[in-house]
Amino acid sequence: MEERTITVIPKNEVLNFDPLTGKSKKLRVCGYARVSTDLEDQKNSFEFQKEEFETRIKENPDWEFVGMYSDEGISGTNTNKRIEFKKMIKDAEAGKIDLILTKSLSRFARNTVDCLSNIRKLAAKGVSVYFEKENITTNKDNVDLILTIYASIAEAESRSISDNVKWGVRKRMQRGIKKIPVGKTIGYKNDNECAWYISNEAPLVENIFNWFLQGFSYLEISKKAQKYDDDNYQSGRKWSPTKIYRTLRNERYKGTIIFQKTVTIDVLSHKQIKNKGIEPQYVVDNHHEPIIDPKIFDYVQMVLDSKGSLETYKDTIKARQSPFARLLICEECGRTLRRIQYAFNQEYVLTCKNRSKVDEDFIECSSNVISVSTMETIAKEVIRALRQNNKDLCTPFIDSLLTDLKCEDFVDECKDLEMKYIQKQDELNSLLKNQMKEEEIGLFDARFSKLKESMKIIKAKIAELKKMAEENHELQRHYGKIRDFLNDNDSENIYAIRQICSLAVHRKDGSIRFVLYNPKIKIDSFAEYKEKIAKAKPIYESSIFDGKTDIRFDAVIVED
Repeated sequence: MEERTITVIPKNEVLNFDPLTGKSKKLRVCGYARVSTDLEDQKNSFEFQKEEFETRIKENPDWEFVGMYSDEGISGTNTNKRIEFKKMIKDAEAGKIDLILTKSLSRFARNTVDCLSNIRKLAAKGVSVYFEKENITTNKDNVDLILTIYASIAEAESRSISDNVKWGVRKRMQRGIKKIPVGKTIGYKNDNECAWYISNEAPLVENIFNWFLQGFSYLEISKKAQKYDDDNYQSGRKWSPTKIYRTLRNERYKGTIIFQKTVTIDVLSHKQIKNKGIEPQYVVDNHHEPIIDPKIFDYVQMVLDSKGSLETYKDTIKARQSPFARLLICEECGRTLRRIQYAFNQEYVLTCKNRSKVDEDFIECSSNVISVSTMETIAKEVIRALRQNNKDLCTPFIDSLLTDLKCEDFVDECKDLEMKYIQKQDELNSLLKNQMKEEEIGLFDARFSKLKESMKIIKAKIAELKKMAEENHELQRHYGKIRDFLNDNDSENIYAIRQICSLAVHRKDGSIRFVLYNPKIKIDSFAEYKEKIAKAKPIYESSIFDGKTDIRFDAVIVED
């Protein structure tokens, strides 16, 4: 067996001269500078860094000055917004740079992962980085270990700085002196000192709150706001139901600022989330002049907090849908009538859903159909009569409504209860902290149960108040519907019948009974009020001839 031989193929050495000309090759060197704020002393440091690096590189005969890369007023905790830094890395990967000079690791990056990944990325392309403060060049041995230690220190320093900054900001929050710009808050403007002033757009905000109090839905308010904005400000803003809801929820309109509504959970990613008890919040009342009276604003919040106010109003119907959709009910079986079209003569009629045996909820029903044109004629006649004779027919109805529209002081009572709830919560937190103390052990269970029960009762009272506020708002909505109905002179608008009627009944004898809104009762179930509807005394009645027979119709108010 022949003797084993080993041949060594040497590695490629880094050439310090140009192989074509034989002349010494200069290192292509750039500088990188960064400061994290726009403060004056930082700006001076920034300019000094750039000037020093440029001078040093140009004075070295073995170096070729490639350029300066610099990010001003940019955090070093991640590289996402450091435009010049990313450009430098890209140029280095493209072979335009051999050496990067920077003041320190903290100027290069405060994030250990970013620092190491970028240095390794550069090393793979044969690019070195010199950190002046630490006196490290990344082409030395054991550089990964040293860099990891220094980069970790830089990251820890960044967290420490962040904590110090947060401490200072929170102290200013506690004293209510933290400066906060107006930003996109419509209706306000501010000066260089961030003092808030009411702008000429305030009437738009006032109208939005007034429209809500008058009972208009979010969609209706958004259309009104869009028109008002376009006519008066031409701002180009787009108003949607969601934007209306956010405007109604914005506490700034009552002169209040809430500090720390969001918190930064990670100093490196800068990701912010809603502050749901993670950190304390600071509520500063009377921070600036309110556009909306604080009591009115708080009342609106109570209405918005109630479950019913967040639902779409039931009388809302889709475009092109029949004005009688979900309004006209069959007296015999209690189901709604739907519109269909006969194939033989193209006539539209309203028929009980139970006349269709293919309907999944079908039951036997012998009710007759009524043509849409006849129903429209009847509706127009009812609308005309109620408008022309509103003093005789509707005055008792409106008077009963207005009697219930008392401005009860929900807000003060609700605030008192909320303060009591917070006090009980503080007591509970204190009890939980001290439960391990020997003298508290025997009393803990009893005190804990008592506090929890008190908080439960207070919470129930708050919910009840908010429900009352929502019901009061619903009365306002009904009043608004009636007011709009009586003030509207468009006799051809059949949809107006929905403004004043809770439902209409197609009776067994073929007549139609319109049930006017009564704020004292809420007719959610026809079956529950069927008998009272049948016995109600008409406040108006008449009849029309549809070409075949007389069809009687009337209007009633159902009493509880």
